[in-house]
Amino acid sequence: MLSGKSYPHPRQEIWVGAYTDRKSEYFELRTVNETSNGSYSPLWHKYAPLGSAIADFLYDDLKHFDSDLRTVKAHIDAYNAGKEREQSLRGLFDLAKLWLSDNPLYAPLAAALERLEINAANGDVLNTNEIERMMEEYRAWQPKLKNIAHCVLETEDSGDMREKYLAERTKDKARFPILSYGRLHLEAVYSGGNVPYPYDDLLNFGALSEPAAITAEVLNTERVSDLICFLLCRYLEANLRFHACKFCGKLFGVTGNYKQEYCSRVIPGSEKTCKEMGSVRLYEKKIFSEPAIKEYKRSYKAHNARIRYGLMTREEFDKWAAEAREKRDACVAGKLSLEDFVAW
Repeated sequence: MLSGKSYPHPRQEIWVGAYTDRKSEYFELRTVNETSNGSYSPLWHKYAPLGSAIADFLYDDLKHFDSDLRTVKAHIDAYNAGKEREQSLRGLFDLAKLWLSDNPLYAPLAAALERLEINAANGDVLNTNEIERMMEEYRAWQPKLKNIAHCVLETEDSGDMREKYLAERTKDKARFPILSYGRLHLEAVYSGGNVPYPYDDLLNFGALSEPAAITAEVLNTERVSDLICFLLCRYLEANLRFHACKFCGKLFGVTGNYKQEYCSRVIPGSEKTCKEMGSVRLYEKKIFSEPAIKEYKRSYKAHNARIRYGLMTREEFDKWAAEAREKRDACVAGKLSLEDFVAW
């Protein structure tokens, strides 16, 4: 560790831990625990609805890898040249932090970037070999995942998703690869809520909710393919379905209730999610298709115009509008016929 460092740092090793429960998927960056042999210390923890990481990755423009790699090379060249070494490592950390905030599926890439700090502490000359290899893995996986999402996961079929995947694999082994990953370890972990770890504070970690301790099978890995295959197998095992959001059009994972129509993504330029805006649109569609509402709005405009033409005072209009709202609500509730409301 360099003196004066003010941000979290890995010790000896850094890797990704991943696990799932019935509705969520969890990701952690882990490093060696300095006080206990054989254990780990979490540096970062993230959970999201089951299916989110891969579903979001489908729409990521991986052209950003080109500029990201240039940034990594610039920091490495500066470090190897002995120029502003502390600032160079801090720049690498900031990029790793950005990848984690974009999508937890980039956790292996962020871990690889942080391993450069370990290499630096060991006196090694830094290079981008592992970073470039991982970026190529992501590029190779994205079209395969798009195909798997549309051909297997996007379905209303209630059958076994694992059987469906294997059936597709018999027809096209290149686009439906063998889903293999490293060993799983049974561990005591957290389900639901969130847990503030060092990296979370630097990622503008939000409000906390109470987590629950559970036992789960955890994948510990440094490899991109391990994480992707592990998640796909968990999706298939959970019979997760992908649906197209009726607001943004993007796929999202659905568990349990197969009638979900909107995803939980935040709408660009807004603080609301597709689910929140979708509910508003459904309400408005229902309201404005109601004949009594349409008649009220038409008559409201006509009476309001009378004020401008001097045919009705504001007091008379307010009195009429109050009575009109009462009769409108009675008509919507079925207590007054539409014919009687229109005649009034």
